[in-house]
Formats: sequence, C-alpha cells, structure tokens
Amino acid sequence: MAARTMDPRQVLQPVFLEGVMNKKMEQNLDFIDMFPRVKTDALSFSYFEDTTNAGADLAAQTMGKPNVLGEIGELSEIEVSSITMQHGGMERFGYQLRFSQRQLREEAVIDEISRAVDRAAFGMAKKMNDDVIAKLVAVTNDITEVDGAAAWDAAAATPVEDILSFVEASMVEGYPYEMNELFLEKGNYFQLMKYMQGIDINWVRNPMDANAAGPIPRVNGVGIHKLFSSQLAHASYIGLDARYPAMTIYEYLDPKHSTLPGGMINVNKYEEERFPYNIVVEMYAERGLALKVPNAVSYKASNI
Repeated sequence: MAARTMDPRQVLQPVFLEGVMNKKMEQNLDFIDMFPRVKTDALSFSYFEDTTNAGADLAAQTMGKPNVLGEIGELSEIEVSSITMQHGGMERFGYQLRFSQRQLREEAVIDEISRAVDRAAFGMAKKMNDDVIAKLVAVTNDITEVDGAAAWDAAAATPVEDILSFVEASMVEGYPYEMNELFLEKGNYFQLMKYMQGIDINWVRNPMDANAAGPIPRVNGVGIHKLFSSQLAHASYIGLDARYPAMTIYEYLDPKHSTLPGGMINVNKYEEERFPYNIVVEMYAERGLALKVPNAVSYKASNI
C-alpha cells in the first residue's frame, strides 16, 4: 500500500492552495514585476494616456521655455497639452476543481490534486501573459520601429547591430523612453543566443551546469526575454523601457478568498450540500489592463 505524504484535505485548504498557486504562476509569468499592480474593488477604471511629448508642447508654444532668472525674475509656469482619458473594465477568469469524498480516500489522490493544480497554475499564468501581450502589440504611438538588416536565420544576419537599431528607433525626441527590455519569440531568442556564442566565447554555457541558464542575458544593456510562438509570432519583437512602466495592472482580491500579501488570485472552497457531497475549490482572478505610456512600447511584426 502506498503511503500518503500529506492529507488531501489539508492540500485543498484555500490558504495552502493560494500559496502554491501563486508560486507556480510566478514561474510562468513573462512580465513578472515589469508593471505596477494596483488593487481596486471597482468594476471599471479610468486612466490618462500620455500621447503628446514635451518637445511637441514646446514647439507649439503650449509650454514655454524656462525663464532665465535675474535678481527679481519669476519662474515660468508650466502649461501642458490636454491628456487623453481612457476607460477599461475588469475581467474575471479562473478554474474550479471538484473531488468526491470517495476520491479523497484514495491513496493516489494527492498526485491527481497536484496535477490539477499544476494545470490550473499554467492556465491562469498563460491567460495573464496572453492578455498583456495582446495589449502591447495593439499599441499606437510615435515610434517608427525598424526591421532587422536580415532575417536572423540568414548568413547575413547581424542581430547585435539590429538590437542597437531597435533601441535607437525607440528614442523619440521629447520623450525620455529608451528600450532596455526586448521580448522575442523562442526561435528568434535561440538564434540570437547561437549568434552570440559564435562571436564571443563568454556566451558559451555548459548545459550540465546547474547555473547554465543564469540571469537574463543582456546585449548592449538590453535584457533579452523569450516567449513562445503561441504568444508572439516568429520574427516579431516587443520592446519596453523598464524605467517607465508602460502598463498598469488593476486587480481585485476578495479579502474572504485571498490572504497572501502580493497574491494574484482568489481561492474559495466549499462542500456541496447534496450527495455525494463533493469538495469544490474555486481559483479565480479579476484584472484589468491600462496602457498608460504607449511611447514606452515598441512592437514590430515579422521583420527579424
């Protein structure tokens, strides 16, 4: 008879599951800690989107130049162009797990619960990733993104120079933004890594080394991140300036169903009133995304 490592009823306690789910989701989130998260109990939210730069305000004389001060001079008063107000709605999504009282008496049910929790954590994280990417690739701004000099699988490819060109294009006069984080489809990511290994021995890593993955690689100060093709099309890229978070994530956490500081989901458990008195666990999130700084985002499709 197999020995139980933990009572399944303990595993299904909301406080325990909330901690496990959040830890597993963090490992699958592509933009973890990239954007601020704001708690709200509202069903919708309003925010300002800044689409006019300081240079344009100066050129249009909406904002004057700073005064040169004499002994009795006065500072010039700042006036800026109007800002665009946008609105968004909160969206709920999640899963439920259902186990019968009879299942909880089985020796192998712990493995079944663990597998279900793994799947739920992956599905929730993927939904969050996909929502962020969909918002970023729909951006409209003043940046004229550039192509790579050649496809990165071609003999003439120069991906390191291309990244410098991406950074240069992201710098629009009047805005302080400069790309310093680059997100690539998995195939393009490994094309870049192979290219780096070919030109610099310091990029060659022992795959058997426990630390082989190392920190996020940086090329000319730009952090390089990999996404899957189901998230970002091959030969496309997303660039961000991490100093100026382009997006704010609004989230609702029910105090009755969430106790973990910094948590991302709500967890509730109840027993059905009718036979066979199933145990039901609900795991759900409620979020809304606001793209407040569109000119801190670069997106180019199918050109590397």
